[in-house]
Amino acid sequence: TSVHKVPGTSYTVDGTISSSTEVVVDDLTDLCTGMYITAVSGGSLSGTPTIKSIDRNTKTLALSSAQSFNDGITLTFQARGSSVIQKAVGVDRFKSSERVCEQY
Repeated sequence: TSVHKVPGTSYTVDGTISSSTEVVVDDLTDLCTGMYITAVSGGSLSGTPTIKSIDRNTKTLALSSAQSFNDGITLTFQARGSSVIQKAVGVDRFKSSERVCEQY
């Protein structure tokens, strides 16, 4: 499996969540569906959560599994697999200038 860590893929949690599949973050730049949360600055991860959907208006990420995060911690994301990497870095094998991630 291809793995790519997009530069700047650590994001701050805005608001404490407890056993929730939705988390609000400070920024959505370079985040795409299918990316994995690989590390947290405080606490721990439950399983291997991925981004299932993104609400760009509210900066809310829907995750594949419920998590508990404190306000202000940072989450580190990683793109795995060629299709997710292509979305994360904005490269489409047919249209290299297309910013695929921004469409989500």
